[in-house]
Amino acid sequence: MTEPRPRRFTGDEILYSDYRKTEELGTLRQVARALAAGTNAADVLQTICDAAMVQGRASDALVAEVSADTDAIIEPDFQEDGSVMRLPLMAQNQLVGVLSVFRRDGHAPFDADDEDRLAAVADLAALALWKARLLEHAQTADAAKTSLLATLSHELRTPLAALEGYGELLEDEILGPLSNQQRDVLVRLRTVGRHLGALIEDILTYASLEADRLSVRLSPVEVGAIVDDVMPYVEPLAREKGIDFEVEVSDPARELETDQQLVRQVLLNLIQNAVKFTERGVVSLRVVRGSPTGDDAEWLRFVVRDTGIGISANDLSRLFRPFSQLADVHTRRHRGTGLGLYISRRLATLLGGRIEVVSRPGEGSQFSLVLPVARRHQ
Repeated sequence: MTEPRPRRFTGDEILYSDYRKTEELGTLRQVARALAAGTNAADVLQTICDAAMVQGRASDALVAEVSADTDAIIEPDFQEDGSVMRLPLMAQNQLVGVLSVFRRDGHAPFDADDEDRLAAVADLAALALWKARLLEHAQTADAAKTSLLATLSHELRTPLAALEGYGELLEDEILGPLSNQQRDVLVRLRTVGRHLGALIEDILTYASLEADRLSVRLSPVEVGAIVDDVMPYVEPLAREKGIDFEVEVSDPARELETDQQLVRQVLLNLIQNAVKFTERGVVSLRVVRGSPTGDDAEWLRFVVRDTGIGISANDLSRLFRPFSQLADVHTRRHRGTGLGLYISRRLATLLGGRIEVVSRPGEGSQFSLVLPVARRHQ
C-alpha cells in the first residue's frame, strides 16, 4: 500500500492563504470598531448583519434579539433553498440573541472555517448588543431623572411664590406694624426664600439644558442693570456672614447684547459660591473690558474675587462636573446641589462666552465670566 505523500503548497497558494487571513483579520477589526461605535440597538443589529454577510460570504443575515420577557424567537419567513447557520449571541452568561446567516441555493454550504469566522463575529456582536442595551437603559433612567427634577422644581415654585407673597404683606405692614426684631426675622426669611428660589432655578435650568430645551433671548442691556439685578440676592448673604461685598463697574452705561436673565443666573452662582466659601474678608465683583481678540471682537469681564479657602489643583479638574462637590473637609457644611458651576459654564457657552478660574488653596479664588459685547448672528 502506497503511503500518501505530503501535499506541497505552491507559492501562490501560500500567498492567497495569507491574504485571506489578513483580509479576515482586517474585517474583524472593522467589525469591532463599528460595533464599539454603535450607540443604539438598531445600529448594532445592522452592523452585525452586514459583518456576518461579509465574513460568511452569505446572501442574507438576521438577528433575533432576545429580551427577558421573550417566550420564543420569531424570524422572518426565508425560503431556505440553500444552507443556513445559526449562532447564539451570549453575553454575561445570558442569551441576548441569535444570529442566522443564509446562503442561497447554488452556493457552497457552510463549513468549519465559515463557522469559526462567524463565531468571532457572534462574540463581538453579543458584547456590543449588551453594551447597547446598557446604554439605552442608562439614557432612559437619566431622562426619567431629569423629568422628575423638572416636575419637582415646578411644583416647588408654587408654595415658594406664596411664601414670598405673605412676606411682602408682612413687610408692607398691611397686617399690622412690625417690631425691629420681627423685621430682622422677616429679612432673614426673605434671604432664605431667595436662596431657595435660586436653587429651584438651577434645577430647572439643568433639566432644560439636558433636554436641549433652553433658548437664549438676546437684547441690549446695560452693565449697570445686570449688576443691580444681582445685588438684592447677594448683599443679604454677605451681610449675614459678616463679610464685605464690593462692586466696581468701570462703565455702568456700557451696553452688551445678551440674555440678562441667564447672565444674572451665572453671576448669582459665582457670587453665592464665593460668599459660601469665604469666612472672613471680602467678596468683590468687578466689570472691566476684556482683552482684544484677533477678530476685533469686544469683550466684557465680570470678575468675582474672594478671600476664601481656595481650590486645590485636584478639585479644579472636576469643578464643573454636574452634582460634584469639593472634597475639602472644611466645606462639608457648605453642601449644595453641585449644579451651580456646571450650569454656569454651560450658560456661558450658550451666551458665546466662557468662564475662567484662578485659585490656590488658602489664597482665595477668582472666577471670570467673559462675554462678547455683541453676538454675531448665524
